[in-house]
Amino acid sequence: MSAWIVPGDATDIGCATALRLAAPNAAFAVVYSGDADVDPDTVVECARRRARAIAIAAAVSTDADDRAVVATVRGACGDRLHGLVDDAGTMRFAPAGDLDLDAVNADDFHDLDAVNGVGDWRMTRAFAAWRVARRPPVACG
Repeated sequence: MSAWIVPGDATDIGCATALRLAAPNAAFAVVYSGDADVDPDTVVECARRRARAIAIAAAVSTDADDRAVVATVRGACGDRLHGLVDDAGTMRFAPAGDLDLDAVNADDFHDLDAVNGVGDWRMTRAFAAWRVARRPPVACG
């Protein structure tokens, strides 16, 4: 059995990734933003493929949430945690005719960076800390 964390897998590319990895006996953490709805089709389709999916509301832009996601999946799956496909992201759109770029402000860019850049780094760091801790030491020389 393999277990995967795929932040952002509630919709779009993440959903497609989760479904691609959904094999019999696989497990997934369907990590979604607390202000977005989980696409129930992701969970239902994973179950149809005999994979197990759990939904976790988390803000990938916060260190505590990222560590909590890894801890939750570790608690449910133990050493079967196989990998992280870190595809969480957010966007801000401006109308095509907004040549002055007034529809997007500095706060929008900070929010984008908090999820798309720093959030990915934090989730990767939380996952990597667990992977390194469970690996036996490597003898050198």
